Amino acid sequence: MTGRTVQQRLVIGIGLALVGSGSAHANEPAAPPSPAQEPAVPEPAAAPLPIVVVGGSAVDPRMRQVLEEARAHLQAQGVELSLVEPEAGQTAALRARTLVREGKARGVFWLDQRDPEEIRVFLLDAQGSAYVRRVPVDPKGVEASREAVWLIVESGSLALVSGEAVAMEQAAAEDLESDPGPKPDPPSEPPSGDTEPTFPSAEVTEPAEVTEPGGSAVRGRVGLSYLGAGFARSIPWSSGVAVDGAIDLADRWRLALGYGLLLPWRAGEPVVTWRHRAQLRGGPRFGVHPRVELYALVGGGVEAVRWRERAGDGAGWRITGLVGLDGGLSVRLVSTLWLVVEPGVGLLVNRFAFVECAEQATRCEGALRRVVLEPWRVRPRARVGLCWAFGGAR
Repeated sequence: MTGRTVQQRLVIGIGLALVGSGSAHANEPAAPPSPAQEPAVPEPAAAPLPIVVVGGSAVDPRMRQVLEEARAHLQAQGVELSLVEPEAGQTAALRARTLVREGKARGVFWLDQRDPEEIRVFLLDAQGSAYVRRVPVDPKGVEASREAVWLIVESGSLALVSGEAVAMEQAAAEDLESDPGPKPDPPSEPPSGDTEPTFPSAEVTEPAEVTEPGGSAVRGRVGLSYLGAGFARSIPWSSGVAVDGAIDLADRWRLALGYGLLLPWRAGEPVVTWRHRAQLRGGPRFGVHPRVELYALVGGGVEAVRWRERAGDGAGWRITGLVGLDGGLSVRLVSTLWLVVEPGVGLLVNRFAFVECAEQATRCEGALRRVVLEPWRVRPRARVGLCWAFGGAR
């Protein structure tokens, strides 16, 4: 066997060995594929904790109405505000601590109205930090104090939701504990045989009458507005300006005195040139919101009408009596500035007509008499303007 033959056989043997090894690997079963990892299902997010206001028997009904309005206003902004009552024998401060400790509230407000000159608004946040804002109570402006409480609760709630700092000062520990709960009467011990029984004193102390401050206060307002009124078929609407003043008696009545000037209907020489009006009215008013009120006024007045003849230089005044009924809507724009919208109707008491007579006529009747203008008996009117409230008026 030559050396060349040996080299060929070695090459053939190595090739067969490699082929056999590849076949063995090909016959082995393939490893099972690894199971695909299932995507993780996110857990539903927990509902945000509400903000709570703890009420109580010491909170008057009108303040409760203000808190209800704040709750509706915050709900429109996506903030949940709940009103709860303290449990039996529990103070508002203790109820607030319980809600925060149990993780049921993002923050808890409560009010202290026992001081007639001040309302204290407390807040306890989820971290246990306590805050307070003091609202002075003006006997002539109770509604302004209620509106301040509404703004404090609303701004504090929005700050808690957004994570911003609360615009309130830190409350001292003694302030939080100043809301004592009802104290149970100590048990009475039966008198022993050696002691004489004691009897209660005949003097009875009557509880102090709780009156809402500002109930009998007199408050006022002064306004400037556009005045419009109808007059006759040929003068369907006249425009002018009105100045009026009013006083609010207690919380339900208004007395108003006003002056109005109506300008000529058109250029040239109209029959009626100027109209001056003065009237006294009164009626009830109703507060439907800290910023909105409705009212109705009825009363009477006089109107002086300046007229001029078409055919001559004659001119004069005609005095008429008016009886009117007006309904109004007032909206508070800022602290003491109100927008007033007041439609109404007036009734002419002494009906008359403007007539012209022929020139150089000795009598004014028949064909010599011509009716130039006949005023309406019932006339529409309206007023839109601004008024400034003073003396704690709503």
